Amino acid sequence: MKIGLCALVFAGAMALAGSAFAEPDLTSEMYGRSDFLGGDIYTIGDEILISFKVMNRATATSDAPGTLSADTAGWMADVVLSTDARVPRGFATYSPAWREDVLLRGGRMSRTNDLRPGAEQMFNGPNVMRGGPPPRPYDYLAFPMPTGLRAGAYHVCVVSDPANVVPELNERDNTTCMAITIRARLSRFPLPRPPLPRRHVRRHRARAERRIEEHPCRRHGGPPEAASLPRVCVGGKARATNPLHSRRIALFAPAIACRRSVRAVVVSDAAHRSTSRGR
Repeated sequence: MKIGLCALVFAGAMALAGSAFAEPDLTSEMYGRSDFLGGDIYTIGDEILISFKVMNRATATSDAPGTLSADTAGWMADVVLSTDARVPRGFATYSPAWREDVLLRGGRMSRTNDLRPGAEQMFNGPNVMRGGPPPRPYDYLAFPMPTGLRAGAYHVCVVSDPANVVPELNERDNTTCMAITIRARLSRFPLPRPPLPRRHVRRHRARAERRIEEHPCRRHGGPPEAASLPRVCVGGKARATNPLHSRRIALFAPAIACRRSVRAVVVSDAAHRSTSRGR
């Protein structure tokens, strides 16, 4: 009687152990940005570049069902940004602004395959030329940073089966994190331009007055032809010196007739940066 009872207990224990060891074991492995692109040091506003794979480490013949075959009963994966390596269980919540354990935009991998024991599924993006010169092809997944981030130390984490819909042999190895450093973006202010020497300004003023004195309108008193207007170089292109086209010299002439009081006005000493020779 005792022998039969012991055998029954042993058989029940073996059955329970067999069912436990038959469960899958999901875990992940992550790959960070290449040192050629800056490694694990980012600047606020950059895209977080990673690739990762999810594996079934179980040795028994028990598959981990994916969403492509089991729909909502299949496993998924979340990509989360956190200040530490501890991510709470459950689906992460997306937010465009920074918050602890935030789901990155596009960070929920909801199209997953069935994973047999020892099988894996890789998650990466299309080949994009980055870095340089010369640029190189990389197939990272690109996740925009949330707004409101401050410079400091963070962790990018991949959580396999965050909703625990797949019974596993070990539920404590579903989160894989990688430390990154985010630095503040430096602002570049334009350097002040030194003022032009007075002799330079006087030279351009004298040249403008001389060109007005030599103008056919000044000599003959008739209306100037369009082709005979003085011209200056503004922005690399030759333009007539009238108030609509030149910011250096304004030529005042009535539209009906050209008076003898045509004169040139130098708009500003600081504006005389680049006046080319007149045609």
